[in-house]
Amino acid sequence: MRSPQLRLSTLQRDPFRVLSRLQRKQGDIACFWLGRQRGYYVAAPELVDELFVRHRDDLGKRSSITRWWLRRPPTFVRGELFFTHDEGDHARIRKHFNRTFSSHHARQDAGRSASIIERIYREAAGREIEMMHLAELLVVTAGMTTLLDREPDAATASEIVDLAGSARETSAVFSSKSQLRRRRLLHPRRTRKIREAHSALAEICESFLLAHPDERPTALSARMRLLRDLSSPSVMLMISSLAPLIDSTAPAIVYALIAAASDPSIATQLTGEVDALGAALLDGESLERLPLSCAAADESLRLCTTWHVGRLCQRPFTAAGREFRVGDWLLTSPALIQRDERFWPEPEEFRLDRWTPEQAASRPKYAYMPFGFGNRICVGRNLTQTTIALALAIFFRDWQLELKAAPPAWRAVQTGDFAPSKPVYTRLVPRKAAGALRFDGAAGTRHKNRGT
Repeated sequence: MRSPQLRLSTLQRDPFRVLSRLQRKQGDIACFWLGRQRGYYVAAPELVDELFVRHRDDLGKRSSITRWWLRRPPTFVRGELFFTHDEGDHARIRKHFNRTFSSHHARQDAGRSASIIERIYREAAGREIEMMHLAELLVVTAGMTTLLDREPDAATASEIVDLAGSARETSAVFSSKSQLRRRRLLHPRRTRKIREAHSALAEICESFLLAHPDERPTALSARMRLLRDLSSPSVMLMISSLAPLIDSTAPAIVYALIAAASDPSIATQLTGEVDALGAALLDGESLERLPLSCAAADESLRLCTTWHVGRLCQRPFTAAGREFRVGDWLLTSPALIQRDERFWPEPEEFRLDRWTPEQAASRPKYAYMPFGFGNRICVGRNLTQTTIALALAIFFRDWQLELKAAPPAWRAVQTGDFAPSKPVYTRLVPRKAAGALRFDGAAGTRHKNRGT
């Protein structure tokens, strides 16, 4: 079968539909072309293991497609810290920052994060607020406190959230340098705003680091200063750590809250579990007694995770009956695999019973990979899962949602993440408040929930 020639504009408009069609026509490993660039879409967990994990030394960590013939390997094998392609340097960096991103550190700081999340919910209560902005405030404040051992004030956290949103490029995965240059020429004001947001974000982060010199040895900036052979300043590491934390964690929190608001049975399960703790303080130890909250975190990450992981072939190799040559682009989609009916019955349904030990053991290893795979798995996964579980547990203990309209559809954005197709406005009301309105997405109506 002749490999199809794809259009860049089609991939940018609806990547899910294009990748799904490739899988239907060619199977779990599909070849395609983008101009002179050859690519492969990998759509099965066992192939992810064979190609991306076992042949990791033959692949370069490239998040976006590149016209490799203009700059042949290894000239573009650059980068520092977690973004380096050199496996030795990468292993050294991960070991160096292991204490900062460890599950022990995330659970140890869970009590402090819980207090911060409780405060932010209280401050947001009673007024109309955009849900994604609220979730991003939770993530930035709790994340900075855990990673840097310093809690930002409300104004600083809000400013970081606003600037991070303004600094995002809208076309990162399927794009070309000529397209980006054209966009910058045609939209100079937008380009200037993005650059100004980057500069302002760096200034705020640098001021925050300088204003809080006392820190634990596990703090991100403290570990950074021990690496004398790197040119990246601590502020850039702070930004590069916060940006993916915001992009992966905040949408998952919003997705889970909307799912529970649309299906009262989910909220009933979660509120019942957290109520059973009584007056116990929410911390790392209590999370172990909240399996449903942790399951809700995993389920939201399954349905609201990155849809793109890409690698560029640096050395020729043969695997899965295919010969891969230098410059080939390998792409897989965690979001599509995590919606595959072969591994996830009723894949679009938000179900907490998927995460029992028996269910988890019955699935292939890479049927669930919201944080990537192999030695390149996301270092911030422990902080992400802990933050989502805490945010959900605290919310269902104390609050209910009052949605102003039907929840919007979610879409894959070109940064590689998921986002609502339009802003979602809500009002937080205490659970004890009688008659709190909860939107019933299935019936398209509102009904009353009496606080328990």
